[in-house]
Amino acid sequence: MSEEIKNHLTHSDVFPEPEYQLSILRRSPQIPFPMHTHDFSELVIVYGGRGAHYNSDEEYMLSSGDVFVIQGNTAHGYRQLESLELINIIYDDKNLPFPKEDLMNLSGYHALFTWEPRLRSEHNFKSRLRLSPKELSKAIRLTASIENELEGKKAGYKFMALAAFMQLCGFLSRCYDESK
Repeated sequence: MSEEIKNHLTHSDVFPEPEYQLSILRRSPQIPFPMHTHDFSELVIVYGGRGAHYNSDEEYMLSSGDVFVIQGNTAHGYRQLESLELINIIYDDKNLPFPKEDLMNLSGYHALFTWEPRLRSEHNFKSRLRLSPKELSKAIRLTASIENELEGKKAGYKFMALAAFMQLCGFLSRCYDESK
């Protein structure tokens, strides 16, 4: 499954404003994307179709409701796609004012954002978060709030987008807690 990594995405490729590192990329449908790396993280929410997410060693099938994190500098890609639809919430928490002290009290936060990405190959992606249709609907609404703020650019939009992102992270962390 070895594939040469040809693409490395940088902050300037995905963040319209260099000083604010939160962005949304909605892929409907996701097209095949070769193995690549980037120096930021992605929170991926799959909301339709199916397809394969792969790295240099493994391949994992995705379907609606799957949620997972890709940490920076992790080589990965997408292939074998059947109308795969996903939302990439792209962020760099090293450069984003994200107060997560209270959130770190939830084991679901650590599981989703830290443990699962590191242990993905050992668990064969079975420890990913899988949302129910109701939970997925709420996650999409929270993501739409982030998108609306970032696109509308009304006064205070950076604050409001970050607040919606924090709500999404808290909601997903709670979902992970409740699912295990």
